Amino acid sequence: MSIVGREKKRDIDFEVIREPWNRYSIREGTTLQVRFILLRLSKVEQLNLDGAVVTSSVQERKYNVEGQTLTVLSNIPERLKGTPDTNTYSPQELQNSIVADDLSVDTLAEEWNDYVVDDGTKIRVKCSVISVSRTSKFNRNGEPIYVVSSSQQVAVKAKKP
Repeated sequence: MSIVGREKKRDIDFEVIREPWNRYSIREGTTLQVRFILLRLSKVEQLNLDGAVVTSSVQERKYNVEGQTLTVLSNIPERLKGTPDTNTYSPQELQNSIVADDLSVDTLAEEWNDYVVDDGTKIRVKCSVISVSRTSKFNRNGEPIYVVSSSQQVAVKAKKP
């Protein structure tokens, strides 16, 4: 039995199998599309006290995902539009300008992203919208700027022998 001392992250190459758009309907009429793009995948390795990697089963392996979430809004009702604005706002400015908090959202499609690493292990990531709020700010097209919070769930599936 080895005693675990610390963790080490090691970047690993991956192949994108699919990164679909998830679709949501904001009940005030706007359609929201969200897509998570995986930028970096790291394997978290447990090290024992002498620095050697502790081997683990695939079910016990940990992976860190880093990515970017793209958000696209469409079908925005005319009544929600305002004066076009070319300003860029900080996240704090947007948080401070929320006028409609925690809007009701219906899920239209929410799918898993699929990736495979060199040993055949499949990594799945699902991006889910947690909350949507509308601000008093508008973009260059006069469309309201929304604050969208999301989270990612990761699942690991070993290659079948």
